[in-house]
Amino acid sequence: MKKQSLRLKLYVLVITLLLVMGISIVVTAQLSLGAMEQRITSETRETVQTLAIERLSATAGNYGELVSGIFSTAYRTPEVVRNVISRNIQADSSGRISRTALQETVGAVLEEQHSLSSIYAQFEPDAYDGQDRYFTGGVEDHSSDEGTLEIYYYRSPEGEVVFSRTEDPATKYLDERNESGIREAEWYLCSMDTRQPCIMEPYDYEITEGYTELMTSLVLPILKDGAFAGVVGVDINLSTLQSTIEKVSQELYSGESRVTLLSNQGLIAASSHYNEHLGQPLARALPDRAESFTALHRGRGTYDDSETLAVSYPIEISLPGTQWSLLIELPRETHAQTDS
Repeated sequence: MKKQSLRLKLYVLVITLLLVMGISIVVTAQLSLGAMEQRITSETRETVQTLAIERLSATAGNYGELVSGIFSTAYRTPEVVRNVISRNIQADSSGRISRTALQETVGAVLEEQHSLSSIYAQFEPDAYDGQDRYFTGGVEDHSSDEGTLEIYYYRSPEGEVVFSRTEDPATKYLDERNESGIREAEWYLCSMDTRQPCIMEPYDYEITEGYTELMTSLVLPILKDGAFAGVVGVDINLSTLQSTIEKVSQELYSGESRVTLLSNQGLIAASSHYNEHLGQPLARALPDRAESFTALHRGRGTYDDSETLAVSYPIEISLPGTQWSLLIELPRETHAQTDS
C-alpha cells in the first residue's frame, strides 16, 4: 500500500515537472517571438522610413536643380541686354543706337523668351545718351515726362507683349517697406545700392489695373565708368513655378506630399498645399513647425516628429549669390500606408 502511494506521488511529481517545463518552454517561446516581432517591426519601420526619406531627398534634389536651372537661364537674358546697353553707353553719338531702336530691341527679346513675364531697362538721368532734355513732356513713349529713358515691356494674360510707359521716374526710388521689410522699389534700389546682381523676394505686383501677379525679379546693374547708370531686369511670374511644384506633389505619393518653394528669407514662393499663403512667411502656414522648418530651410537635412517627415534641398542661385530651398513634407501615415 505504501509502495503504491509512493509510486503515485512520483508520477504526480514527474507529470507536474513536465507540465511546468512545457509551460516554461511555451512562455519563453512566446516571449522570444514577441521580442523578435517587435524587433522586426521596428527594423521594418526604420527601413521604410529610410526609403521614404531617400525618395523625398532624391525628388527634392532633382526638382531643386530644375528650379536652379530656370533661374540661371533667366539671368542670361538681362546679361545679354546689359552687354548691348553697355557698349552703346560707352560709344559716342555716332555709334550709339537710338532710344527707339533700343526700345524695339528690348521688346523683341521678350517676344522670344516665353518663360519671362516682363523685361525692363531703366536709367538714371542722362545716363544713356545725355539727351534727356530733348525727350521731356512725354514726346516719346520710351522716355518719362522728365526725359529719362524708361523701357518696360510685360506679357499680358493673353500672352501679348505690351509696352508700358513710365510717366514718373520717381517711382523707381520708392523706399516704403512692406511687412517683410522689402522696399516698394527694391527691384531698382537693390542694385543701385550694391552695384551687384539682385534677386527679389516674392512680391505682388499690379502690372496693369486689375491684373496682379506674385513674381520675383532678376536684376543686373548698368555701370558707366564705374558709376551706377540704371538696371536691366526680368520678372518671372511665380505662377509658372507653381505648376511645377504641384506636379512634384502629384508625382510623389499621389499628391499627399506637401511641396513648397521658399525664398531666401523664407517666404512662400510656390506651394502645392499652402496657396492661401503665397508670398507670406512660412510661419503663417505652419505656425507650429515654422521654427524647425526654417532651420531646415537654412541648412540641409531631415525632420521627423513622429507625425511628419520632411526634407529640404538648397537651391543655389549663383549670379546674385543667394539661396532658396525646396521643402517637402510627408505625413507619416501616408508613407506607412503606401509602403505597407
